[in-house]
Amino acid sequence: MSDRLSIAALCKGLFISLAFLLVFALVFSLIAYFFTITNDTLLLLGNITLAVAIFAGAFSAARKAGKKGLLHGITLGIIFLIVMIILTLLWGDMSWHILLEKAGLTILAGTIGGILGIR
Repeated sequence: MSDRLSIAALCKGLFISLAFLLVFALVFSLIAYFFTITNDTLLLLGNITLAVAIFAGAFSAARKAGKKGLLHGITLGIIFLIVMIILTLLWGDMSWHILLEKAGLTILAGTIGGILGIR
């Protein structure tokens, strides 16, 4: 076995993260549509969605790789963060404060998921 990161594991983890993000976003969108929810609650639900999606992807990536869970988890968090930044620059608007908050959240969730994903 090599000592490098598993690209296949990271791709699977990224796919899992995106799938979780899509499902949670759909569920929370339906909740927000049918019920009156404050902006603070929407931000909280968004952060929970992001953290769970990254955690699940990092857990899956580390599980598939079978080693270097911390490194796989952090790398997945960074990849996801880069994708978020690119999409935000293209279609959205994000302040530095929010960007730093999301960065910390993705790295933390990726780290925990990666560590716990090792068998």
